[in-house]
Amino acid sequence: MKGLLLKDVYQMWYYTRVIILAAVVMMLVGVFGMKEGSNFFMLYGGFLLGIFPMTLLAYDQNSRFSAYSAALPVTKEQLVGSKYLIGLGAMALSELLSMAALAAAQLLWGTVTVQITVATLLQVAMLTLLGNMILLPLTYRFGYEKARYVYYLCIGVLACLMGIAVSSGGILLNSILPAHGSLLVLVVVLAAALALTLTGGREIALTAGGGASVELPEEGGLVALTFDDGPRPSTTGRLLDGLALREIPATFFLVGSRLADDPEGQAIVRRMAAEGHQVGVHTFDHVMLTDLSRRDYDVQVGRTRALLAQIAGPGDYWLRPPYGITDQAAEQWAASPLILWSVDPEDWKDRDVHRIVSAVTEHVKDGDIILLHDIYDSSVDAALAIADNLTARGFTFVTVEQLATLRGASPQVGVKYHKFPVNHGNRM
Repeated sequence: MKGLLLKDVYQMWYYTRVIILAAVVMMLVGVFGMKEGSNFFMLYGGFLLGIFPMTLLAYDQNSRFSAYSAALPVTKEQLVGSKYLIGLGAMALSELLSMAALAAAQLLWGTVTVQITVATLLQVAMLTLLGNMILLPLTYRFGYEKARYVYYLCIGVLACLMGIAVSSGGILLNSILPAHGSLLVLVVVLAAALALTLTGGREIALTAGGGASVELPEEGGLVALTFDDGPRPSTTGRLLDGLALREIPATFFLVGSRLADDPEGQAIVRRMAAEGHQVGVHTFDHVMLTDLSRRDYDVQVGRTRALLAQIAGPGDYWLRPPYGITDQAAEQWAASPLILWSVDPEDWKDRDVHRIVSAVTEHVKDGDIILLHDIYDSSVDAALAIADNLTARGFTFVTVEQLATLRGASPQVGVKYHKFPVNHGNRM
């Protein structure tokens, strides 16, 4: 649940800063409206903040996050609950902004009474709860495109009611005071229960450890994007931006020497971990494992693994051998699965974006592991184009570890894996 909330908060700030700014502006305009005792603009600011959950759902649907979530250890109830919590957070923010605006209006005009304050805060709360508790179930069931028309209808009705409220004085206040609060609570509870029961739709039996399920077109499948030789702040940062926009996870096999004395590179690793990407080892100096003594092997692999643990926290940092070359000794000393690849466009050769994209998209199959390098601008451009192409064709992107989990595989220490198809034919 914590990860889902962090994802939504990041997305909310990334995509909806304009909404937040507009809400603040409306609240400020409302300060001047309170000179005449009108709280309309403050209410409208609350309405803007109340659309956060539906906005986030729209981005989730467009980016196929519902498919990616199948690879996460979360349940459908947690997925739904995170949106409700974000909505409640938006309500809290709208209430804080409303109180600040009311305080400013009182200082300027002296027109704010206890009755007006209570009425404003209750009305703002109800507006934010509208999208959160009533229309979220419709969005989960029928999709954002259909649910939004219902939303617009409700907002139109509310706008009319608020117009009446402005001229009604204490009549509206008496209709929404806590005497009728039990009814509001009942509506909230029933709407929340409805949301949890209507999230299904059409599904297939692809499940993750947490029990979440995902709908995948028949022509699609699961694939893993992997990147070697990074991080390079300029190119890797741009790649992470593109992956975040598409809500696509990837796996990065990192070179330790690029991290040891580079705060910017270390910050990139922390961002990878925070955004749900898998991080692995690609030796310290990008050297061939077969040329190393045991002592040198421990320096190249063990030192990099320790550095990653120091930066991103304890974890299983799987190994990708440089050039994909190992021997019996290197496999024996690995201390993790050895992750190779099944699709290699050789993006380092000519840096031709079109050729790289074609080499991947024309040959990729379900369960494949795609090899790219995030140190080239051309590879970043190609990776994002590949992501868009395969997503449109029904493929779902997961990390290598997620791919293995979803296919029921348990990667063994010292064993090489090229892919994880349905038949688990993944060992070399």
